[in-house]
Amino acid sequence: MILPNHIVQAILEYLLNHSEDLKYLVSFIKRYTLISKQWNREIISKLRIKRSIVIDTTSNEMINTWIYLSDRYGVNYNVIYKKQDRNWNGSFRDKVIAIILDDVSSGDNELFSTYSNLKKVTYRVKSIDIKYMSLKLLEPQNDKYSYNIHAYGNYIYTGDSSSDNIQTSNPSITDILFGKNIFEKIGIMYCNIKFNLPTTFNNCQFSRLNDLSLNGLMISKLILSTVLEHSFQLKYLYLESITITPEDTFDWVLEKLIPLENLINIRINVNIKTNFENIISFLNHTKCVEISIQFGNIQYQSVSQVLIAHVDNHRIEQFNFQVIDGFTPMNDSLRGYTLLPRWKNKSNLKEITIYKPDISISQSLTGMVNLQSIYIHFNHTSTQESLNNIFELNLPSLEYFNIVSLDAQIPYVRTESLMMNRYLTALYISNVNYIECITILGCNHPTIIDITFHYLLFTKGDDTQELLNVLKCHQSLRHLQIYSSNIRRIENDDPITQYNSIHFTIEILRENRNYITLSLPPFSKINKSHISSLETVLSENHTIQCISLPFDLTLDSISQKQKKYHTDIIAIFNKYSILF
Repeated sequence: MILPNHIVQAILEYLLNHSEDLKYLVSFIKRYTLISKQWNREIISKLRIKRSIVIDTTSNEMINTWIYLSDRYGVNYNVIYKKQDRNWNGSFRDKVIAIILDDVSSGDNELFSTYSNLKKVTYRVKSIDIKYMSLKLLEPQNDKYSYNIHAYGNYIYTGDSSSDNIQTSNPSITDILFGKNIFEKIGIMYCNIKFNLPTTFNNCQFSRLNDLSLNGLMISKLILSTVLEHSFQLKYLYLESITITPEDTFDWVLEKLIPLENLINIRINVNIKTNFENIISFLNHTKCVEISIQFGNIQYQSVSQVLIAHVDNHRIEQFNFQVIDGFTPMNDSLRGYTLLPRWKNKSNLKEITIYKPDISISQSLTGMVNLQSIYIHFNHTSTQESLNNIFELNLPSLEYFNIVSLDAQIPYVRTESLMMNRYLTALYISNVNYIECITILGCNHPTIIDITFHYLLFTKGDDTQELLNVLKCHQSLRHLQIYSSNIRRIENDDPITQYNSIHFTIEILRENRNYITLSLPPFSKINKSHISSLETVLSENHTIQCISLPFDLTLDSISQKQKKYHTDIIAIFNKYSILF
């Protein structure tokens, strides 16, 4: 049976859009244009790269190769341009839709107009250099370009977080950032903003600003208040470790956020005095969908006021249920306080983060009929039963489960409880010991197709052959990522040293054609037979799409011969369109 061209095109586009890395794209086009001239005319020329290609540190040779191939075969793509060498970019100027600049004096409308399809300009600059920004940029603009700026000052660490160690902006910088209504996105780090506003500032409407991020700085109350009051298009707000001058409570900030109807995501982490009733009022009235808030200095009228509080807001879909330990003064009745059991309308929650869960967790989750993702942070006070209860609750909508723990022994995933859940599709565990890893993989959970272990803890005597055997015969997994381990610190004469990531990868893929992603902890001694075996396996296994590299090239112990084998492996990956 011959597949129609549009079906072949869809398949190739799916493969092509796995990565925007130029090496991958060049290899892909070289490979699939060898099939036939008819393919090239009727299929290749219609392929679309959906994500923009970032031109940054890639070599000129690779860029020129890509330009030649894409022009020859008519491949459609867009470019985000970060590379500052403009001597040769005329070949793809019509492809540039965004520019990222580190030099504020290098861009103005005359330069930008050479890119006929340019839509976005982003500056990443030192705050002190903002005053040199091109005057043409600061003239009244039409809506042709979207301007973003990420400004950072100098922070001198002296052992404390005093704002006196942070660079202070001058009036012209404040005027450019907040007085011209230029930017759609403003991010400022370590640059105090304390100067008086320009006379035109109070009449300014921030009709463009939709993303504001302030981190590690002191800001004038008048400036922040005016920005929030007039930024009616604001969608994203991030306030981290800021100080407001003159000193005041944070209550007025929360009050100004409530009327902002376009807010999608708010992240706040401050140590500014805040009244508990204002926090609850904000949560009950905000129109924001995704919220993560943490306050280090919470004032309250009485313990009973805190204990009877509740949140009832159907708009909130994502919330970070921190353990609130910033009450001043702290009372024993408020230790471990969280808003989770005080959340009235749970039906709209789709993603939550929970800290230090106890055995009542399943009761708190009841009613979350649309919950899709859960992040659980465990410590030594968390109970095994609390984790078991979440699995056994078996919420039909819950597909992604993320367990974060600094201790590979806390908690232990009981497969008996895990197997009682019939809806999970993805499981992420930050730290896991080898026995638990084998137990979880060995249960062959029928619905979980994606498992990630961020750190795998081996102990002396672990038989890694068990891991190989389990992965070779696993029936349901499609994606397995084990990012790192302590394997290099195990004694050389231990049985664990039989582990070889490239050998394991080859043997697993030789027998198991289910994996789409396979990432094992990098630890290999590659020989010539591995190269030929990998080539053979990938020529026969048409399911695998992503494989981790076998070792870290930054290690001083890697020999030149091993580096050569590493290059050979990358060439094979590119040949078979394998991401790495």
